[in-house]
Amino acid sequence: MMNKPSLTNSEPRYYGLDLVRSIAMLLGIVIHTSIYFMDDQVIWMRKEHFTDPLNQMVVEFIHLFRMQLFFLLAGFFAQMVINRKGLSPFLKDRFKRILIPFVFAVIIFTPLNDFAITCSGQASIMRRILMEQPFLDYLKNIVLYGFLIKTPHVDEIGFGSFWFIYYLILMYAAHVSLRWLMPPAIIPMLSGWLKNIIQRPFAAIWLGLLCFPIHHSLTEAVFFPNQLNFEWNNIGYHLVFYMFGVGLYNLRDSIENLQRNCFINLSLGAILVPFTMQLTPLVDSISPSVVHDLLNFKLIGFNWVSEAILEGGVLKMAVVLMRACAGWLFCLGFIGLAERFVRKSNPAVKYLSESSYWIFYVHGGLTASLSFLLANLDIFNSLTKAYIIVVSSFYMLFWSYNAFVRYTFLGDYFIGKRKVRNQNKDNDHISTFAVIKSTWRPILIGFCAVYTIGTAFRAQGLIQGKKYLNEASLAQVPAVFNDIDKLDYVTDRFGRTSLHLAAESPEKIRDYNPVEKLLTHFTNVNPLDTMNRTPLFSASRMGHIKDVQILLKAGGDPNIADKYGHTPAHVAAIKVGLKDKAVSDNYFALLTVLKENGANINLKDHKGRDVAECLRIFGGRTIK
Repeated sequence: MMNKPSLTNSEPRYYGLDLVRSIAMLLGIVIHTSIYFMDDQVIWMRKEHFTDPLNQMVVEFIHLFRMQLFFLLAGFFAQMVINRKGLSPFLKDRFKRILIPFVFAVIIFTPLNDFAITCSGQASIMRRILMEQPFLDYLKNIVLYGFLIKTPHVDEIGFGSFWFIYYLILMYAAHVSLRWLMPPAIIPMLSGWLKNIIQRPFAAIWLGLLCFPIHHSLTEAVFFPNQLNFEWNNIGYHLVFYMFGVGLYNLRDSIENLQRNCFINLSLGAILVPFTMQLTPLVDSISPSVVHDLLNFKLIGFNWVSEAILEGGVLKMAVVLMRACAGWLFCLGFIGLAERFVRKSNPAVKYLSESSYWIFYVHGGLTASLSFLLANLDIFNSLTKAYIIVVSSFYMLFWSYNAFVRYTFLGDYFIGKRKVRNQNKDNDHISTFAVIKSTWRPILIGFCAVYTIGTAFRAQGLIQGKKYLNEASLAQVPAVFNDIDKLDYVTDRFGRTSLHLAAESPEKIRDYNPVEKLLTHFTNVNPLDTMNRTPLFSASRMGHIKDVQILLKAGGDPNIADKYGHTPAHVAAIKVGLKDKAVSDNYFALLTVLKENGANINLKDHKGRDVAECLRIFGGRTIK
């Protein structure tokens, strides 16, 4: 599949696609700020007590399409560079601008980001690592990951916000390999097939249908960022978008079809958004049975569980299909919209495109630190805090681009070639002061709107008792519970009480035991959520033996089954099947505790299996 480079000076510059790629990257600042202040926070990003749903809507909306759009355009521009300059210049350029910054980020920036988070008071991954094992042992696990050492591998070796560069490097490798390996006769066939789809009015729907099987196989409908030990189907799903971008460049005349249909695509995508936002947490976090916890598509620790794959029924299929179609609708819609209205060179667009890589590259430590520090201040609502951090971070990061990148050696890595200062050789220069001067009015209007909306959400959160639910997960400020007597009827939208959430909070990030603290605020220690699960069920699922013992002593019933017929004893028996031996042994010990405290191991689940049978099928063990 070797194409000779073609010097096509008459070929147009894709200013609109440059802009879309830059915006997709810069949206990372928004998503990585709002995630700290949204409802249903990620475990390692918790601090704010008065979270709000609008931050969550922002995060979930952006997450519907952002990385798919970025990888699609990465494939488009990769093929463009190969066609124009050749394979060797492409590889040299990506080595300098992608691989070297990635290695530097992993060695320097990721640890600094974790250190900044730790110093801000959050139980970050650095704090967790130091609790688990000596730091030198941790480094040894990374260098000899999973293959050459006898000690258990570290399950999560992540790259923070740089995971996408890791994926991008792997995709470039796949792209280059396919150029050599793919038979030439297949290329026209694939091009014709792709062109036929793009020319259809509802191309995004067809593409969503085609991607449905791999999307449905994901362990979660929301495909969270991956790590060194990535999931095959996760990178495979993103690779589909990358290769579509490659094909789109070869069929770039078809972009006119996307221009004509851009409003249709964006409108249909917008219609799907409310449904995906409401239903995704249900199929990802609430509905899955404990068997789903065994499912693993990672390179190391792979575990196929057919029962979990087929779980979810019509509801999961509908949600996955909507998300798959929504992703394609927004990707094709934004591409068509940009190429329809941004056809000429624009100094502001060009400047934004050139600065976006650096701004995203260095934003992590700044936005995370500001988020955690501002979360401790009670002068603004959470929505306003997120807004202030996004705006101020962008100004500071834009200034850093002008000061440290545009005219220095760093410019060779982040914009391809540094600019020459003064001597009228950089007439397109835009100062930070000029940006502030041209944007302060809309920014101020936006602040007023955000403050008003955020205040309303905060008032609603006070009425709902949101701070008690969040503190149950945070386990950082026990005094929060001092101003309330009973918490039995304070629940989230899935019927989970603060006792449920406390039992689900990882023990390693707690500053105190919230389960023990909350028991005095409950008259009923067996409240049921929408899946008929008790706090004892939640603690068993997490493997928290101490919490299980506390709840059993307080009157927790070990024989209440959820909607799958799984009791806490079923939970422990099933999770003995996890690959990590230490974790497996912990669940076996938990099963023993439950049995000794009245758990009926003869109760059967929805498939007619008692506890002993679940233990034998999933864990390969027996219990006396």
